[in-house]
Amino acid sequence: MQKTNIEEYDYVILGTGLSESIISMLIAEKRKKVLVVDRFQCYGSEFATLSYVELLEHFGIKSNEVDLVTKTREFNIDLTPKLLMNESDLKNLIVEKEIHKIVGFSAVVGSYLYNSKLHVIPRNEAQSMQCSAIGFIQKTKVARFFYNLRHVAKRGYVYKKRMIDEFNMFGLDKLAVDFIGHGIAMEVDNEYLKKCPKITYNKILRYVQSIVSYDNSESPFIYPHYGLSDICQAFVRKAACNGAEFMINTKIMCINTQNNTINLIDPDGNGHEIKYGKMVADPSYFTLDILDCCKSVVSKRIIRCIMILKKNKKYLGSRNITFLHSSLNRSNDVFVVVLDSKTRACPPEYEIGILSTVQETDNPEAEIAPILSKFDTIKHFIEIRNVYANDDTESVIFTTGVNENPMMDEIYDDVQTVLKKLDIN
Repeated sequence: MQKTNIEEYDYVILGTGLSESIISMLIAEKRKKVLVVDRFQCYGSEFATLSYVELLEHFGIKSNEVDLVTKTREFNIDLTPKLLMNESDLKNLIVEKEIHKIVGFSAVVGSYLYNSKLHVIPRNEAQSMQCSAIGFIQKTKVARFFYNLRHVAKRGYVYKKRMIDEFNMFGLDKLAVDFIGHGIAMEVDNEYLKKCPKITYNKILRYVQSIVSYDNSESPFIYPHYGLSDICQAFVRKAACNGAEFMINTKIMCINTQNNTINLIDPDGNGHEIKYGKMVADPSYFTLDILDCCKSVVSKRIIRCIMILKKNKKYLGSRNITFLHSSLNRSNDVFVVVLDSKTRACPPEYEIGILSTVQETDNPEAEIAPILSKFDTIKHFIEIRNVYANDDTESVIFTTGVNENPMMDEIYDDVQTVLKKLDIN
């Protein structure tokens, strides 16, 4: 190893996931001196996008599917399912920073809820009257609920104490509540029923607005061409244009939060001792045995499964499916996004399925087996990822990391929370 270089930065950011990439750009725009470090050789962290061969390497296995291997470069496979809503703060940021000029997007044309069988999610009062999963008497009540959104959207609406109280006001039964809460608001469990209705109503309104604002689309969601990592890389480029520096494939030797230093070895074997004012960190970096304190604690575990699927010609294109927890005797929904070739995720004769849910037992494969059986799967890959709970320190602010939530909206909220803690407007 060559001589250690001693350098100083206003901010050090660990990781190049979407939160970290956006934060690096926004801080760099303030003309602060920023260093972004990633221990992996490609950008994206948990948002990394892999070719088929890279996916095999990620899981440490070999494949005898010759056709898949020979077409490896036609696959752009994400490790986690995250959807971008047409009408959202993150979408607005992407447009404001002209990321959409760098990254293309395709519509996710179908949204479904599985409850014993697959149902199209109704997106207005008219469709709710046609929904086969909702009983005749309930259809009128659901239509009234949707009509009431006009009043909710106006200032001065008086909310009930809890969301369950709002549903009870309209006499909605459990299935109707699940359709709205899990299929439209995209809640992943039933904790939302105990919380302030404004939170869930905002999600429902964004869902509906995302449809009516874009040519009456069948779905409020869009997905980036060539995978999620392309969004990360676009923000990275913007950060670099504003002076941020990047070190990827870099080994972290020691993090000392007492004197605000981090010791690194770059890919060329050069040592670096970095002094920083503040650090923003993906919590997975604080699981390493190179820390003086602040070690991350696992709060829950996420099951993720990547499926290589045969093309299902019954559907028009990419789609998202929420498998309702109650139909699977679970506490948490199982979320699947299926991507076709229009998103550049795979060749035309294939589709990519990405599954995510909270691990509830010691047998994660058995937990998701009923879902896997419903797809024409050529090959699948299962992994368990930790979600960490961290307490910020005076010099280290943590991003939330990737969890089971299928929405990218939470990324924007995460970014705003970190910037507020850093006192950056």
